[in-house]
Amino acid sequence: MSSEGEQKQWMTRYLLGELSPEEHASFEDRYLADPDLFEQLAAAEDEMIHAYLQGECSASEKAVMEKRIAASPDWRQKIEFERTLMDHVSSVPAPGAVGAFSSASATGEIPRARRPLVTALRLAAVAVWLLVVLIGGMWLIITNLRLRQELAQVQAQKADLERRQREMQQQLANLSAKPPLAMAPFVLTSHLVRDSNQQKPLVVPPGVTSVPLQLSLDQGLDRFPIYAAALETADGTRLWQQSNLKSQPSANQQLMIAIELPAGFLKRGSYVLKLNGISSNHKPEEVAVYIFRVTRP
Repeated sequence: MSSEGEQKQWMTRYLLGELSPEEHASFEDRYLADPDLFEQLAAAEDEMIHAYLQGECSASEKAVMEKRIAASPDWRQKIEFERTLMDHVSSVPAPGAVGAFSSASATGEIPRARRPLVTALRLAAVAVWLLVVLIGGMWLIITNLRLRQELAQVQAQKADLERRQREMQQQLANLSAKPPLAMAPFVLTSHLVRDSNQQKPLVVPPGVTSVPLQLSLDQGLDRFPIYAAALETADGTRLWQQSNLKSQPSANQQLMIAIELPAGFLKRGSYVLKLNGISSNHKPEEVAVYIFRVTRP
């Protein structure tokens, strides 16, 4: 502030609520950081309230004060407090000043001898009010921290509950999912190469993903450590192949080589399955040829 009069004008505008929100916040920061300015503001507030209660303010100032009091519960409390305090102080005579006090009581004014006491009581009331505000602020901070911790716990519990719900839904989906259909192994014999019409057709039912085949192997042909199989169409297009196959005896001691064909390769029509034996020097030798027909319901 550049001058005392200008500073007093700012304090008056602040007390009457005539400052903009930015000016109000800036002035509050100044008087909270400056004890002298805070005391001056308290004194200015006292003077303003006294002038209003004692009818010393102008008509325009009185209208502004009444508007301010009507809009602010804090100001209504201050006015009631000051009025009660003035009535109480004016009713108690000071030692050696009974005459002066009596004359002042008649006019409603506070005697000069009592004004320091009034100021001290007012400052004490302000100090109590600030202490209450401070305690209330600390309580709000503590409550806010506790609420934040509780919110974090609730959010963690919610996330854990959602995770468990997803796991249960996945488990239910796995339980309700239908397992892929399985079909019995289809046996192919190589001695039907020349008369493939005697071989029953391979029926691939809907929903089957793989077709198990058992390749019958003559005893005299089981002289290789491993075998390789290849599936071709009737016109010689290769569709599938697999190596590292080994022979094994079936329940009736017939030598078999088990393979799994992807059902997607088997459409309606005829197919040729070639079996090669792999010798120790990794040289392939044709062992058997299986011809079969595929039908679908």
